[in-house]
Order: sequence, then structure tokens, then C-alpha cells
Amino acid sequence: MLKRQKDHGWILWLFWLLVALDFFVGLLRTCPPSEQQKAGECSEKYYGFLNTFSYSIFGWIELHHDFVIAAATVAIAWFTLTLRNSTEKMWLAGERHSERELRAYIVIKEITVLKATPGNCPEIIILYENSGKTPAYEIAVAAESGMITWPPARLPPVDRTPEHGSVSLLGGSGTHRIRLTLDGVLSNNQFIALRDGTLAIHVLGTITYWDAFRRVQRYTNFNAFYGGPQGIDPTGAASHADRGNDAN
Repeated sequence: MLKRQKDHGWILWLFWLLVALDFFVGLLRTCPPSEQQKAGECSEKYYGFLNTFSYSIFGWIELHHDFVIAAATVAIAWFTLTLRNSTEKMWLAGERHSERELRAYIVIKEITVLKATPGNCPEIIILYENSGKTPAYEIAVAAESGMITWPPARLPPVDRTPEHGSVSLLGGSGTHRIRLTLDGVLSNNQFIALRDGTLAIHVLGTITYWDAFRRVQRYTNFNAFYGGPQGIDPTGAASHADRGNDAN
């Protein structure tokens, strides 16, 4: 259970009430003509404590006005510098927030394997989307696919040369498809191995692009397989691997 915090605001109100009363009393009481020359004694006798304190403070300031002016100048300069730094930090934070909200984000929407039946050449459809609010520019896609034994000993290298269905621009919420074809015809033994999980169709690659802010080149890596431990999906949907799917 949350404890209710005590409200100490009444202390502040009481303080300002006492200040107002002290000042008001000081206005009603004035020094007699005979005591005008004794300003300090008059202040202590006829005015309240706060008025006496204020008189002492202003008297000290008058005696040390050069020092006070120098100190005030330094304080103003420090305040100006602090305000400038705070303003710049707020502006940069707002700019970064706007960039995150508006920039392009290329994501893999789905990877589908078609014609994965004996006697056919399997085809892979890679569907990616710009889920951001501004266009993605200079999009380049490098992707490879092949048949591998499962579990794989290591990830094969990817040729980063963009050559598969690249587009130069993709607007916000826009999608694009890439079609890959495996080399060779799928045999009956390979189909059984895909179904039993000892073979898999492996798809991996990367998408590079620039967003509207052009601070750094963006990338989206993808790594998926069809078959293996997941077997054959009736819809042809591939499964994402545990690693190799990242973006900046």
C-alpha cells in the first residue's frame, strides 16, 4: 500500500504571512523626526526584524557595490551559459526523438517457400516493408538461399553484392518482394528429409538503405530456414533462426 505523503505547504504559507505582516507593520510605524539621524537604531526600534535585516543588507551592498556588480556579472554569465547548454540538450533530445519517430525502418514481413514438392524448383519469396513514416532511399538487397543439412555446422558467408530485386526508394508503409529460386529440382528424398527435419532450405541476406536524415547507412539482416526442426509448413512460411536477424 502506498503511504500518503504529508503536505508541508502550510509552512510556506505561514512564512509568507509573517513576512507580509512584518512589512505592513513597518509601513505603519515611522521614525520620529528626532531619531531620523540614527537610522540603524530607528530601524531596530520602529521596524520589524525583516525590515532591519533588509536595511543591513542594502547598506552592505552600498559599501561594496563594486564587488557586488562583479559577482552579479559572473552569476549572469554562468546562468546564460547554463541556459544555453540546457537549450542545446533539449533541442538535440527533441531532434533524436523526432528522428526515431519519423525515420524509415525496413523490416522483413515474411519469407515464404513455394513449390517445395518433388519434381519442382523451390522458390523463395522475401517480403519486406518500410514500417516507418518517411521514405527509405537507395535500398540494396543481397540474399542467398540453398539446401543445408540440419543442424548446420556454421552459417555460410553471404555475398553482399546487391543484385536481387533492389529498389531505389520505398515510401512509408510500402512493401516490396524479392524472388529467389533454388538450383536444381527437389528430389523425393530431399522432400522427405525436409519433412523429417534433417534438411532445410536456408535463406539469409541483408538489406541496406538510407533514411531521410542520412546520418548513417541503415541495415536489416535476415536469417531463416524452411524444414529442419520446424518441418514443412503447409503455408510455406519459413522460420526465423535464433541469430542473424538484427538491424540498426
